[in-house]
Amino acid sequence: LQQVASLSDELEFYFQQQPAIFYHWVFPVNLAESVANVGLIATTQQWRSGKRAHQARPEAALEEFCRTPWLQTRAPQLAWQGSIQAAPVASGMRGKLALYGPRFLCVGEAAALVDTQSAEGISEALCSGRIASEVGSVALRQDRFDLKQLAPYGEGIRTRYLYQYD
Repeated sequence: LQQVASLSDELEFYFQQQPAIFYHWVFPVNLAESVANVGLIATTQQWRSGKRAHQARPEAALEEFCRTPWLQTRAPQLAWQGSIQAAPVASGMRGKLALYGPRFLCVGEAAALVDTQSAEGISEALCSGRIASEVGSVALRQDRFDLKQLAPYGEGIRTRYLYQYD
């Protein structure tokens, strides 16, 4: 979206009563030009069923969100840049997930550390980043980046999240 009034560097989340829509967001992209990324988290099932004409489409839910009075007040000259797009969110540490390997550590979404219900992943990204920095700092000091050296990262992630995703 373009020209969103009172846009700050804060991320905005909005919870509304729409079936299968978890939340909407407004993320600042360019403060100088008042450009924001506006989107929603919906179930995969809703995206798939939305292709049938008689079903509610997530695109329609996003358009409805953009017509809410508070957003209309902030963005009266609402202008879309690009098309509405969807992307699947890997979540839940399922299957044989590569959390680390020789010379790499996966954090946040790259490690599928995303809540399976809400698709929220910011807290998981921050936590996994902290664990990665601790393990990575030791590896850098010892100049060792093999599987054995980086294994504490995988152990730390599994200890922290396995109960949540199991």
